[in-house]
Amino acid sequence: MSVATFHANMRAAIRQRLTALANLPPIAWEGRTFVPVKGVAFISEAFSPVSSVVGALGSGGTIAHRCLATFTLHYPPNAGSTAIDTMAGALLAHYPPGLSLTYAGQVSVVQQAERRGLSQEPDWINASVIVTMVGHTTNI
Repeated sequence: MSVATFHANMRAAIRQRLTALANLPPIAWEGRTFVPVKGVAFISEAFSPVSSVVGALGSGGTIAHRCLATFTLHYPPNAGSTAIDTMAGALLAHYPPGLSLTYAGQVSVVQQAERRGLSQEPDWINASVIVTMVGHTTNI
């Protein structure tokens, strides 16, 4: 399990799982151009390494990597909150605590999934779902 590829592989694992969820609106992938269409719901995603903590030194020692995947739902305003609440709930259910996310032989485990409240902008109503995961690599 290489520290050099861990974060890229976990981003890929989280994206792979996201695309398996039914009834997704268009996705604005982090690092790619996306032009939202006013009145059309979409999800923006972001992946953030939070910490890498050495658990044991020397050959075979471990590093625990904590990461966040943030999915921000953007829905048209003035249509109520049912659709955005439903999608936020679907994301929470799709990333339950204890879920293993694997890509290219590297694994992380979901520690928690939480939802933030609604925020209103002129063109969108937004809600975020944040998934916290931890995975391990060896340090040598």
